[in-house]
Amino acid sequence: MGQIDLHPQPQQPQLIPIARQPFNPRRAVHSLEAFNIECPFCKASHWADERLSSSSKIRPKFGICCYQGKIALPPLQDPPLELQEFYNREHLGSANFHKNIRRYNNALAFTSVGRQIDNSINDGQGPYVFKMHGELIHRIGSLLPADNAEPTPAYAQLYLYDP
Repeated sequence: MGQIDLHPQPQQPQLIPIARQPFNPRRAVHSLEAFNIECPFCKASHWADERLSSSSKIRPKFGICCYQGKIALPPLQDPPLELQEFYNREHLGSANFHKNIRRYNNALAFTSVGRQIDNSINDGQGPYVFKMHGELIHRIGSLLPADNAEPTPAYAQLYLYDP
């Protein structure tokens, strides 16, 4: 038979993570403050608390945008003039454009993905892994083949419209 401990150790209180605790208005609330700190390398906007812990508030450095200047992307190209007029509210239909911009973006994001898949990691011993190398591109084409072209299936050519 097992022995009974006559002097049990007191139970340690379980610590509940702060995110799971009920709201307490006396608890200090963290404020992110203004979103106005500029990365000195790429000029991306940040909150002050996003700076690297090894950098100062006076000379902040960030690792989530350009990795302190180690990653340099080419500048964005200006959009076509017609789109720029809608964006800058210089066109009669720009109010409708701004009202529905998310819908337009979703419609234009309906593309096929072009990539080279590396299947060397999938050996049947675990779940499928989508490992890709090279360049990830979006392919979008006309829903209908050109008049002078032989109709060859290149895309799913399926478009769902739900107003």
